[in-house]
Amino acid sequence: MKVVPLLQNVVRFLWEARLKDNHEQEDVDCPGRRLADGSAGPRCGGDRHQPDVIHSAHVVRGHARLEAGDVEGACQDLDEAGKQGSLRAPVLRSFGPDFRLAGMLLDAGRRDAVLSYLSRCASFWKLKRIARWRSAIERGERPLMFRGFDQTEPKE
Repeated sequence: MKVVPLLQNVVRFLWEARLKDNHEQEDVDCPGRRLADGSAGPRCGGDRHQPDVIHSAHVVRGHARLEAGDVEGACQDLDEAGKQGSLRAPVLRSFGPDFRLAGMLLDAGRRDAVLSYLSRCASFWKLKRIARWRSAIERGERPLMFRGFDQTEPKE
């Protein structure tokens, strides 16, 4: 069993289950923080999945922060998640980044943070799709952002 997918799934589960102890925000934040800052998860700088794990950790921590009312912190995590896309991120390049936090922040009125995230994502994943979403947001619309197959997408 690979450790990286296991850690990603554990962190997602902890957030989705909203497991909290006596220190609510700190405890929800801890798994995402430890993965995002490198104190948990892969330690080898050459691990090709490290950017994928760090992206997921920032998205999870951003969700926890948003739920706790820390919109600015969630925007910071969205930005950090977007920085992880590169040629070294095989999962992000293939399956795409996570857009759920971006959608929630867009709904919260954080348009600039979402546009910045999309710009970062366009450097490594489906440039045309992201360009359509950016244009829609700039026109004041709310596009459905997702990483799956899009039948309406023009062939590249």
